[in-house]
Amino acid sequence: MAIIYTYPTVTPSLADKVLISGADNKTENATINSILNLLSNLRVDSFTSTFGTYISGTNNSSSTGNVSIGTVDLSAVDGTAVAATRFLSKDNTWDTPPTYTGGANIGYVTDGGSNTTFLRGDGTWVIPDNGISGSGTQYNIPMLATTTTLGNSLLSQDAGATTITFGTAASGQTLDISGQNRISFKGDSTNSYIAANNTNPESLEIHADSNLYLRPDEYVVINGVASAPTNADDPGDLGSVVWDTNYLYIAVADDEWKRVALSTW
Repeated sequence: MAIIYTYPTVTPSLADKVLISGADNKTENATINSILNLLSNLRVDSFTSTFGTYISGTNNSSSTGNVSIGTVDLSAVDGTAVAATRFLSKDNTWDTPPTYTGGANIGYVTDGGSNTTFLRGDGTWVIPDNGISGSGTQYNIPMLATTTTLGNSLLSQDAGATTITFGTAASGQTLDISGQNRISFKGDSTNSYIAANNTNPESLEIHADSNLYLRPDEYVVINGVASAPTNADDPGDLGSVVWDTNYLYIAVADDEWKRVALSTW
């Protein structure tokens, strides 16, 4: 047969005693209140604190119990920092940095930058001078339409960058070759031609390493104002060709002419 014992539940008071076993295994009585008093007297035996030049607080040379070091704060002078313009200097002062003025000077850059301004060497924000803007046509080589704007030139290239074209069929423009403009490629609504310069004596030479082919759809026209030679030894360059109403003259050598009679049929 089992025997079950039931003990009453008791809430101890501070005056109640408890048994405490010491290091010698001897037991002693102590009240709960005396144990609480002992625990409350446990504390730091000694506390020392010292603050530096730029941090303030309450210095303690030797303290026990509840120790306070006061409010810890920076001891910087010259007022309150302004976030936009001041910084804490190494000498523990709130200082305003020098303004950047360009060159090797290092300093604070004032507000004012944007996507249309730049910081100039003297430390100021400025709008670029003589900005160039404008629009053009795809594949056209641009040119300065004015001193500050861009436009199309008469030169263009194809999408594959294999051909450069001068002008258009309706442009009616002239291409002058550099080097005192001694040759010009010209054209009108029906003709294209090469013209010599206007400086006397005019001269236009076409050189080819092999044959030179003239393949017009109709005629090769020799139209000039050169005078026909009067005598067979008149001045003339080899290969010169002139004509009048009666003869076609060819210089077969320098200053040596031969002629062919012209007749109707």
